Amino acid sequence: MPKLGSDGKIHISIVKRKRPDGSRYVQEVRSIYDPKTKNSKVISSTTKGILPPGETDLSKLIPSDGKRGPKKKAALAREIPVITDSRQGPLVQYPLDIVLLVIVLAGLGGFLSCRQIAEYWKLHRPVFKAWFADFPDQDISHDTVRNVIRILGKGDVNKLIEQYTIPLPAKYQTRIVALDGQAVCAASSLEHKAHSRYVLNLFDTDNEMCLQQVLIEEKENEITQAVNIVTSMDLSGAIFTCDAMNTQKKLAEFLLYEKHCDYCFAVKGNHKELHSQVCGWFKTKQGRSAAKEFARIELGHGRTETREISVLPASLMKEFAQDVLDKWAGLEDGCIVMARIKREFADAPEKNSDEVRYFITSLHFDKLYIAATLARVIRRHWMIENGLHWVLDVTFNQDRTQCRNADFLAGVTGIRKIIFNLISKAQSVQEAETERQPHTNRHGKSGFQRLPLPWSFLQNYTGTSNDKDE
Repeated sequence: MPKLGSDGKIHISIVKRKRPDGSRYVQEVRSIYDPKTKNSKVISSTTKGILPPGETDLSKLIPSDGKRGPKKKAALAREIPVITDSRQGPLVQYPLDIVLLVIVLAGLGGFLSCRQIAEYWKLHRPVFKAWFADFPDQDISHDTVRNVIRILGKGDVNKLIEQYTIPLPAKYQTRIVALDGQAVCAASSLEHKAHSRYVLNLFDTDNEMCLQQVLIEEKENEITQAVNIVTSMDLSGAIFTCDAMNTQKKLAEFLLYEKHCDYCFAVKGNHKELHSQVCGWFKTKQGRSAAKEFARIELGHGRTETREISVLPASLMKEFAQDVLDKWAGLEDGCIVMARIKREFADAPEKNSDEVRYFITSLHFDKLYIAATLARVIRRHWMIENGLHWVLDVTFNQDRTQCRNADFLAGVTGIRKIIFNLISKAQSVQEAETERQPHTNRHGKSGFQRLPLPWSFLQNYTGTSNDKDE
């Protein structure tokens, strides 16, 4: 025992330590003064309880015995409400919730294929057994992992994603949600080798989280599923964006009147009359004089990039194309948009480009800072490509996932969305705590490279990408 200070007293202090969920641990710390080091030394520390998020009053403390609790009886809730376990109850050796927990934890550590998950189970079974009293005593096979993923795929995968995601997002005043399809090239059917399987994703660009997914069957396309994927979502007050393929009258009407959100749709040649009208107005003298504009110059990656936005009221088309306005819900009070991107390379002038794209939106022309708002919306739409699809293909090797079973494909892509969302949230918390900006690689894509997680081994790990469903 160290020598006591002149007063010879033990000092007691209350320390509050913040938890990730916003609550705080309250600890009683006992310390004494050591004259040799001229510092206080901690004798003991006891957890007294937990204060709920936002509370500072110690009278509202939730008591604790200060000890680690007994072994938890289950990994998650005993039943996953959105998934029905089709296996025979008495013969089930591996509870669905426990296997799902291990799959998610393995994915967070970079173990993505069924064989890798089974190996992760084997390596960490003593740890899980120490924490969960009912954790199985035997190792799991990769076939069992695959069967469990199929069961998850047969259920409502989106409800499962929601169950994991709802507590994570931060709230934004104007939420921008993007819709786009992603091909899983290696998951083509035997009958249609030339055609890739598609997964339609709904992406929260502000929180960088995947909200919903729909597996596009061989006789379906993105257009038929676009309305279905947003049916159960709360999009009130949000701005919905999509590419030209999903620029559809039915979707615009559904978003505006049923989901109470605005839309911003790309316009291309698949709507010739609309595209002709939008393009034509920006070429007229009247259009150029009435436009609200916004411009931004960005430097990086050896190039100068100039982004220009011009916005006109869609009501200009009343005189010449009232029938076009009538076909699109909310467009008469909305806007038509021209987005121009100029790229200039100092060392390679032959790479210079000048790209022009057109959009329609239900946002009112008299909205404050309408041009700057639409510049943000259009830019953020491409985050679904850079921030989700690129990460899933490169980091999670989703594009190389080989399977012919639709349930397995739905299950494995859904689980990877859950893992993606958890890591994305961890990164945003890390950025907030360290005040670091997101890292971008040489391709200009922000990703998961900066996290201290073992992703790098995936590139050289044999069998990572070939998660084949036989």
